[in-house]
Amino acid sequence: MKKKTKASFRVARNEAFIVFGRIAFMGLSNHDWRMLSYALYIL
Repeated sequence: MKKKTKASFRVARNEAFIVFGRIAFMGLSNHDWRMLSYALYIL
């Protein structure tokens, strides 16, 4: 394992947060709380 694993994991985590934030924002803008709750149940 190289020493860059921590940095790459941090970048991947930030990208995941950005994607989840976009999905959550679209759900909030559409007032689609049911789909958002389903996504949380799946996770």
